Amino acid sequence: MSVQIISSPRAKQIEKGDITMKLTKSQKQLLDYLGKDFSTKVIDWELCLYRKFIDYDVEISGGYYRRPFNIYVWRINPHYEIIERHFKVPHNYEVIKNLLDDISSRYQNLSSDSANAPGELCES
Repeated sequence: MSVQIISSPRAKQIEKGDITMKLTKSQKQLLDYLGKDFSTKVIDWELCLYRKFIDYDVEISGGYYRRPFNIYVWRINPHYEIIERHFKVPHNYEVIKNLLDDISSRYQNLSSDSANAPGELCES
């Protein structure tokens, strides 16, 4: 699956701060729980939690009110491609952190040209 990033005027307004987007209470709590490795980033006009590795990104979307989180791992080089996704992750911060620690252990030191780089789409 290949994704083309398209920038729109609204996305540029959001990135510049012209349109205010705020984390929900549960997103803020999760961001605080995860610590300094994660930040926020607007992705597809949604304020998400985000972590960048060498050639990979982790996106945590959703989590509004009592709705579950969705976690995506993107390969960003040589092109954007979702290589792992986890849907309907409940609001259990310890479970989320354990999943993210597992993802981190597999992707944080890899570059996309690495012979050990995962290539199959993994879904849960």
